[in-house]
Amino acid sequence: MTRIRVLCYNMRAFRDDVPALIDVVRGIEPDLVFVQETPRFIRWRSRSAGLAAACGLVVVPGGGAPACGNMLMVRPAVAVDRARPMRFPHTIGEQPRGGAVAKLSLNGTRFTAAGVHLGHPRHERLRHAEYLLQELSDPDPLLVAGDFNEDFNAPESKPLHDVLTATLRDVAGEDRHNTFSAKTLVVASTAFLWIHGLTLCTTALCITISPCVRAITCR
Repeated sequence: MTRIRVLCYNMRAFRDDVPALIDVVRGIEPDLVFVQETPRFIRWRSRSAGLAAACGLVVVPGGGAPACGNMLMVRPAVAVDRARPMRFPHTIGEQPRGGAVAKLSLNGTRFTAAGVHLGHPRHERLRHAEYLLQELSDPDPLLVAGDFNEDFNAPESKPLHDVLTATLRDVAGEDRHNTFSAKTLVVASTAFLWIHGLTLCTTALCITISPCVRAITCR
C-alpha cells in the first residue's frame, strides 16, 4: 500500500514567519503540500521556487499566479504526469479564486491532487465547490485540500458540506478543528482534506503551528 503524507496551509503571501514554516514542513516530511495565497505578482515564480527548495521540495507546474495563488509542492520522488491551473467562475467585485490541479504518482500509485481556495461569500463558495467537482470528474483517486473559508462546525456550512461529500469523503469527520484564531469570527479560513478512492491510514493529525499554519497528515 502506498502511503501519501500531505500538508495544507495558507501562507498569506510570505507575511508570516517563513523560517518557521520551513521548519514545520521539513519536520513533517510530506510527500505533497497544498499551499494557498502564494505570491502572485513581483517575482512570484522565484519566491515560490525558493520556498520549495528550502523545504526540500519542488514546485508543481501550473500553480502560482495562473491558479489565483494556489500551489502544489512535492517530494522529488513524486512524479508529475501533468498539471494545470483552475479558475473558478468569477463574481464581479470579489477576489478571483481558483486552484492548482495535478496528476501525480508515487511508487506506481496514480492520483489527482487539487489545491483550492474558495471565495468569501457563501453563495460563491457553493458555486465554486460545484464547479470544482465537475472539473475533477476522474477515475483516479482524488485528494482535495485548501482554504475553504468555511466553519464546517457551524450549521450554516451544511449546504457546502453536502455538495462536497456527495463525491468526496471528509477526512476529519466529526473531529474537526478550525484553523482560524479570531475571537470574533468574520470569515473562517479553514483548511481540510477531502478524499475519493483512497483509504485513510490513520485519523487526521492536526498540527496547529500558528493561526495561519495548519497541517493535516496521513501516515
